[in-house]
Amino acid sequence: MRGRSRQHLLVLLVASCLILWLTLGYFKPLLPSNLDGSPSSHQTEGLKIRAQEMLHERNQFSNSLSQPASNIGGEHLQENSVSSLEKKLSDSFENEAMNKPLKADESENRNDQQDKEGLWQPVHLSLSLPAQFRDDPILNNRESMYRQYGFNLKFSNELPLDRDVPDIRSDVCKAIKYPHDMPKCSIIIIFYNEPLSTLLRNILSVLNRTPVHLLGEIILVDDNSTLLELKYLLAHLEKLHVPRGMVKLFKRDVHDGIVGARVRGAQEASYPILVFLDSHSETSHGWLEPLVARIHEDRTRVVVPNIRGLNLDKLTMYPGELWPPAKGSFNWRLTFTIVHADIDRDLVGDGHLHTRPIRSPVMPGGLFAIDREYFFQLGAYDPEIKYYGAEHVELSFRVWQCGGSMEWIPCSNVGHIYREFNRFAVDPKMKHINVGYYLDRNDIRVAEVWMDEYKKLFYDFRHLHGKAYGDISDRQRLREVNRCKSFKWYLDNVAPDVFVPDLDARPAQVTSIDGAQCISNNGVAEEGPLSLQSCAPHNDAQQWIFSTTGYIYLNSYPRTTLVCLRVDSVALVGCKDPKALVLRKENGLLKVQGGDECLSWTAAGSRLRITSCESIGHSSKWFLKPVSDANPESFLLGAGQSGLCADNMQQQRGIPGLYGCHEGLTQQWRLTSEGKLISPHLHDVCVGQSLSVQQGACTPRQNDFQWSFKDDRITPKHESTECLTRSTKDTVTLAPCKASSDSRSSTQQWKFVYAPNNY
Repeated sequence: MRGRSRQHLLVLLVASCLILWLTLGYFKPLLPSNLDGSPSSHQTEGLKIRAQEMLHERNQFSNSLSQPASNIGGEHLQENSVSSLEKKLSDSFENEAMNKPLKADESENRNDQQDKEGLWQPVHLSLSLPAQFRDDPILNNRESMYRQYGFNLKFSNELPLDRDVPDIRSDVCKAIKYPHDMPKCSIIIIFYNEPLSTLLRNILSVLNRTPVHLLGEIILVDDNSTLLELKYLLAHLEKLHVPRGMVKLFKRDVHDGIVGARVRGAQEASYPILVFLDSHSETSHGWLEPLVARIHEDRTRVVVPNIRGLNLDKLTMYPGELWPPAKGSFNWRLTFTIVHADIDRDLVGDGHLHTRPIRSPVMPGGLFAIDREYFFQLGAYDPEIKYYGAEHVELSFRVWQCGGSMEWIPCSNVGHIYREFNRFAVDPKMKHINVGYYLDRNDIRVAEVWMDEYKKLFYDFRHLHGKAYGDISDRQRLREVNRCKSFKWYLDNVAPDVFVPDLDARPAQVTSIDGAQCISNNGVAEEGPLSLQSCAPHNDAQQWIFSTTGYIYLNSYPRTTLVCLRVDSVALVGCKDPKALVLRKENGLLKVQGGDECLSWTAAGSRLRITSCESIGHSSKWFLKPVSDANPESFLLGAGQSGLCADNMQQQRGIPGLYGCHEGLTQQWRLTSEGKLISPHLHDVCVGQSLSVQQGACTPRQNDFQWSFKDDRITPKHESTECLTRSTKDTVTLAPCKASSDSRSSTQQWKFVYAPNNY
């Protein structure tokens, strides 16, 4: 009896020590506190969750002292993390649970050395769903399936989870050698009601296409899902033959969107680099090394992979390089946009042009990598940004203004399903939430903290003056502590190609001299002609601003781009037309006969123009590539190293453009013995100089966007003999200015009728 008592006392002593160790371990802070030293809201949430877990484990422990503890990834089981899935997982959506590393492979042939050497790769797994999910009637109707999920879930459920995908990297990307001493990463995948097949395929792609020496762990954060098929997630994850602690699953007890879930994942991360992936992503071969290498060189870099769309029906990854190079930007409504990158200014680093990182003022938001310490040093995310939207723009402004940088990495490819559905309409927890209120509030917080005096432009274009946005004092103090630069610095040095409207502008209608007709945008989203309409005082399509720099731009966004009046100088004309250009080749230039002007292209890389030869740099010279040996006279007219070629845009008259080089008939040209540039596969089509007025995306510091207004005439600044003219077809053109004594001159007279101050 004494021996047994001693054994019981010894067991109780060990149990007490273990409980103390668990208590200290669980309450050790994982996040830096707020700037004033108080616990952050995310710390508080984490402490509450851990307290609940500890109490549960203590109760479990007291009931099982005489039995060996079950091991999942080297730690004790938690509530809702046990193998008896049916009952306990069915309740898991209402409880904060599943917060432990998952069970490692227990094969007798496995050992730690095999794990280190990556002999557990590749990992295989099959989808196992009950018939009620596989045969859901919604999946048999394409319209209802897309309304609910935004893509072909039926096909996804039939597609192998561990499928291989083609290696779509270019040969120059494949040839790059990366350092062997790069740090491991925590891959963080947050999800809410993500179908099981896409979520698991994402996880399998990370496990199978990531080098072992870089893959530290995969952290899954469930943002309090309600999708019933997810109750089988744990059962699938426990079948994975992976090292201990490789996959960890956490569930939040609230559903408030991207920010809270990502911060929770970052809190739980154990490795130096955080890599965030959307739940409906799928990695490709060689995806992680290029991202880690850039951060390994400079911890203040935030890097984004080349995000490839996955076909919504067949989930195939669209091939092709990120060329011509593009980058992320924004408009004054704080909408994310994609624009052409400037090869000379935006490409950084060494190596082949097509492999070099691209400086990006703004990132898309869903997929990126960042140093963990740097993430928290910068303030993680604004915790008051709720649900969806604004967090990517806010982080982008903050990174750049606080001393970091942001890059798109062409050699890293990650697939992404751009789902076509209304996510809020199918979210059962958003039925009683005013989503619009939070979307506006999120954006206002970004403008108030980071945009300084330029926030006025945001308010003017969104009409959100006086709306509540909560307390931002902590975020403002964060900006002071990190000694962040002004938004003007950001515009001048990071986003110089963003058009900046006047801060104190007043919209006006541009009317005929009798006030009857007004210049109208008439629904043009980005590129198109001007129209004339009967004047209507409150028609936004007729409200224009004549800026202090001579730009005339619409006072609202037709879609995502601010449009301006622009002069085009190049057009397709008949080859016998006097306007047909006579050109000669000289050192990569196409010089116009009889002057010092050349045929060139715009900085934005979208159209042809006539400009001074002296202004053309080495990278802005043409290259003429013969179409074939059998047809040496026809050539492609390539715009430097941009990957764009002159294209007739499938028209005989009108404005030619620049398009990605494809060697098709629309891009084949020939220079005649007279020096005329013809499109040989169309009848009587030559490139000519012909002025016209168009609407186009506002581009700063371009003289073909600048206008003068004098004596009731509107003229291009660099073509003062041409006047804006009303035609008989309710359109606006450019025509030679007429003398004021000419009876027809009234068609060239205009006035600006300004809107009331409170418009």
